[in-house]
Amino acid sequence: MRITQEREAPLLAATPAHLTLLNAFQLVCDGASVSLPMSAQRVVAFVALRRSPLLRSFVAGSLWPDTHDERAQASLRSALWRLHRLGYEIVETAGPQLRLGRDVRVDLHETESSRIERSTGPAATASISIRRRSAATSCRTGTTTG
Repeated sequence: MRITQEREAPLLAATPAHLTLLNAFQLVCDGASVSLPMSAQRVVAFVALRRSPLLRSFVAGSLWPDTHDERAQASLRSALWRLHRLGYEIVETAGPQLRLGRDVRVDLHETESSRIERSTGPAATASISIRRRSAATSCRTGTTTG
């Protein structure tokens, strides 16, 4: 008689991760490069580029535009499941929304912030960041900022 053990889902670690999007996709967690299937890479890159929470249906429809909605949603679920099995919170899910994990640093964001800071100073960088958050909130709620 063969006894099988059920694998428990790993606890999601809040360990900082570094995502490289410039030149080539690379995800480093705990100092080690993590191999991801292409579908998971696409989800991570897409969510990282947007910087704000996104609806699952928008992500699925954008990444799998040539498939039926049900199939696109299934592909997204599969990619998210693969990411979750890593044990790191690379993409956070909250109901119908997805966002990049809070502890994931992105080279593109760091480069952009550094470039802005060099040209305008730290105070302007903080101001630009606040305006971006305000604009993102306005887009989600349908309000305007002035």
